[in-house]
Amino acid sequence: MALPKGPRSVLHIEESSVDRGDTSAVSVQINAYDVVGPDLARYGCILSNPWRIFWEHQPLVLHDTEVLLAARSVRGRVNFLQRITALLQKHPGPVRNFRIDSSLVENAEQLEEWFEMLKVKKIQEVVFVNCRWPFDMVDFPINSLDCESLEQIRLCFVKISNSCLNYVNNLTTMDLACCSMTTLDLYALVYQCKSLRELKIGIYEGNVIRIDSASLESLHVWQSTIRKLAVQNAAKLQKILVEADPQKTVVVAAGPKKPSPCVGVWIADAPILTDACFNISTQSVTINNISTMTDNGPLSSLRKLMLHISLQVKKEKKVLENFMKSCLRLRELTLWREDEVYVDEHSDALNDDWLAKLRNLSSILNLQLLTLKDYKGGDIELAIASAVLEYAPSLHELTLETNGNDEEIFTGAKAKLREVTQASANASVKYIIGLRDCNSFFSDGG
Repeated sequence: MALPKGPRSVLHIEESSVDRGDTSAVSVQINAYDVVGPDLARYGCILSNPWRIFWEHQPLVLHDTEVLLAARSVRGRVNFLQRITALLQKHPGPVRNFRIDSSLVENAEQLEEWFEMLKVKKIQEVVFVNCRWPFDMVDFPINSLDCESLEQIRLCFVKISNSCLNYVNNLTTMDLACCSMTTLDLYALVYQCKSLRELKIGIYEGNVIRIDSASLESLHVWQSTIRKLAVQNAAKLQKILVEADPQKTVVVAAGPKKPSPCVGVWIADAPILTDACFNISTQSVTINNISTMTDNGPLSSLRKLMLHISLQVKKEKKVLENFMKSCLRLRELTLWREDEVYVDEHSDALNDDWLAKLRNLSSILNLQLLTLKDYKGGDIELAIASAVLEYAPSLHELTLETNGNDEEIFTGAKAKLREVTQASANASVKYIIGLRDCNSFFSDGG
């Protein structure tokens, strides 16, 4: 899980705000370890003036790393788990952020004690990383956080089961990394969160991920090993990024079979899906009953598409062609090459005839950006780039990115693309050394 930067916590106080008596300021200018650290370590609260007034009037932001640092500021052993409890008990106001990512929490009972207090204090965000993993997978008491104030939850290395949530009406963001749960438990957890907008599931190993959410807008499944991903009732889904590989073997009574060929990705009832990222080398994708492996049909809402593809494999090139025929209003296309240049690539590029395949397609007429990632200098890559450059009247930018430091890999492309008569006089061609991360797919606009 890519944890967000730790929030400013109980030890950070803005000196100028204290001087002028402003207890509503959120920005922080100085670090007050030397002043308030000993108070926190000894008493679980701030007693020193004028810091006490400021601390009492601010929503509590509690990060266990800074409580640990405070405990180190005094002589003698300090049970900082008890200090966390004391902070929650003694702070008079609400808790905005509760983050535990450095403490060895031994059991669910400790978490339940904290969460019961957090519910009363109108907790908004909870981040918990089980530092006992991989030796112990803590049973996370998710039901103890059933409250209306909770807006975001991020969990890592925990076990989740038997969720029963009735009051999480404002929970919009959920991030689950390396969490142990069955298909049914995951399905139930998401289904109960009726306002959930953003869901991330990482390092999940199981048979099937099933999602049924009418509120979900963004779904990211990363570094997971599954057989199928099924998303239904996706009325508000706008973005989906699937980085999942198939299970290596399927064990049956007669013994292991051949490796599963791909992950079945099935998305239904998604009328406004705009951004999608798939690996068609390891995934078979069906969107709104259109199987991109065998057929094409109108996917008019898609604007931004990223495909990981092996250009040597005919069926994968056919999937690319089906996507291009289906995405009538596509604006951005990124192709991430998964294989190497091969001996017969030149002849295959001629036989594929990408000029003929892409000519007059609606997706090409509307395309504004084409990016070829992990560019290898192959003839099929150049054929696709040339066809888009020649037939895309709305093209703004064609970018070739290589995962290396040798600019000579672009020599052939520069010569070839200079000869193309561009459909768009304003289109620029860029050559970039050093591959950008796939995860920027969600952080980029669009």
